[in-house]
Amino acid sequence: MRIRVSSLLAIGAILMGIAPLPAFSAHAAGAVPRFDAVPCMYTLPDGANATCGYLTVPEFHAVSNGRTLRLAVVRFASTAAVPQHDPLIYLEGGPGGGIAGGILQLFKAGIPPAWLAQREVILFDQRGVGKSEPALDCPENLERVLRDAATVLSPRESAAHDLAATLACRDRLRAQGINFDAYNSAEGAADVNDLRAALGYDTVNLFGTSYGTRVALTVMRDFPQIVRSAVLDGPVPLEVNKLEEENRNFDVVLRQFFATCAASASCQKSYPTLAGDFSAVVQQLNTQPLPTKITNTADGKTYDVLVTGDDVASLISETLYVSNAGVIIPQMLAQLKARNTVLLDIIIAAFVIPGADDSTGAYHSVICAEEAPFNDIARAQVTTADLLPEFREIAASELDTRFEVCKQWGVSPRGEIETRAVTATTPTLILTSDNDPATPARYGTIIAADLPNSTLVAFPGVGHTTIAGGGVCIVSVIAAYINDPTTPPPTACVRAARMT
Repeated sequence: MRIRVSSLLAIGAILMGIAPLPAFSAHAAGAVPRFDAVPCMYTLPDGANATCGYLTVPEFHAVSNGRTLRLAVVRFASTAAVPQHDPLIYLEGGPGGGIAGGILQLFKAGIPPAWLAQREVILFDQRGVGKSEPALDCPENLERVLRDAATVLSPRESAAHDLAATLACRDRLRAQGINFDAYNSAEGAADVNDLRAALGYDTVNLFGTSYGTRVALTVMRDFPQIVRSAVLDGPVPLEVNKLEEENRNFDVVLRQFFATCAASASCQKSYPTLAGDFSAVVQQLNTQPLPTKITNTADGKTYDVLVTGDDVASLISETLYVSNAGVIIPQMLAQLKARNTVLLDIIIAAFVIPGADDSTGAYHSVICAEEAPFNDIARAQVTTADLLPEFREIAASELDTRFEVCKQWGVSPRGEIETRAVTATTPTLILTSDNDPATPARYGTIIAADLPNSTLVAFPGVGHTTIAGGGVCIVSVIAAYINDPTTPPPTACVRAARMT
């Protein structure tokens, strides 16, 4: 078994058993854009005061009277007697990340009442994603993982199998009439403007996480007049060549992770040779893979798995995204030294077959149009030579596959505008974490320099995006800023978190 090392989306969150989509031939049957309320397509928190529906938008905003798409929307009503007339619109990451397995979980946990105290909060699956129609899901990739689960493959062999599965997905989506050129950040930004117009708002507040920050920046660039304020959590500057940098970004965080343990008396007491343990476990399991099982929650089937050291390395790279990686990784390595898979099985269940609605086809459509054409594979591969040795072959294989997919995906490159810094004057709160392996804290510094009316808040050690690990503190900081973006939000809770 091999698990992809790049992003949370790329390794999974793709459910088996998805019924094939019909050939895509939707056409406008009325005014566009428009919002139509329907029974909710999501499982909502108990007692939620929410309306669900579909937003109908043009497939291409520059083409009138053409085909249309339907975007799944959830509107949480404000608890205010007289709500502000500028909702908070949440933009999920990915690309291709669905709201069902992410932000809705925060609502189920009761975290965002502060957001609803003043205004409506709107969540939606972006075009090509989740419950939106069509969804560019690729069950072929998960099927490939499950087929290979009990087979020991080298990183190159695994990457080749993944490439074949991805291209099979491409062929199926093409046969259904999908035009990949319709799935990009600019069209997504226009969808946000359509959502605003269809719901009758003049201005909105944006909250983007990870890739969602790129969509937010694109809205700020293309429709600056509609954005009252923006929050960018784990931001991605348009001017950064992300494919060339992502392996080095990850390597820096992992080395920092080991160094932090080495400098901590308590960690040293419990795990005195953590970096060495990691290397030893990878070598041991590459020599003698460890048998376990995984269950596909979509159909209940259980599969035999042989876990190699490369698999463990890939899982650790994904675990660095979460806020409690400092607890999970040392414990998992200690168990694996004793050939115990209890925690490993939980990690596999979380990352290989999670229950979110993420859409790999949307991911490739965006990356292959907006990133790959402006990144150089030779420069990207140079960075792999400096990685920790356990990741060099994995990273090199992943890069080759990423660029090869983009050569063959069949999407047109976007213009140079997608590589230029956004310099809008929108009041903007920028949130970063100092141990984020995907969107490092320096990305926030870059964007803060681009945006003259921005406030930067650096949160300590919560992994990828502060909303995922910052808890009530970050929720309150966001609420305070949205309520009054002319004043820097109170950050006493952030300082307290840093001191502890």
